[in-house]
Amino acid sequence: MGQDDVELVSEAFGLLDSDRYEEVLPLVAEGFEMVTTSEVASEPDTYRGRAGVRRWFESFLEAMDSVQVEARRLHPAGRIRAW
Repeated sequence: MGQDDVELVSEAFGLLDSDRYEEVLPLVAEGFEMVTTSEVASEPDTYRGRAGVRRWFESFLEAMDSVQVEARRLHPAGRIRAW
């Protein structure tokens, strides 16, 4: 992942932060999979592909006014430094 990719991912997180998650869906690979465990979710589940990301957001938006996803640090692959 080069610097351009880091910027793309950063922009995508910006869209997630502003509840514009639908604009990010075209960037989600169909092979994407996210698992929420009982440690972080009251209803653990597995979310796959674009439909899964949409379902994850919609399930939270049913219960909350907004959902925010934040990336604290993004690094090009192979260039991660210890902080």
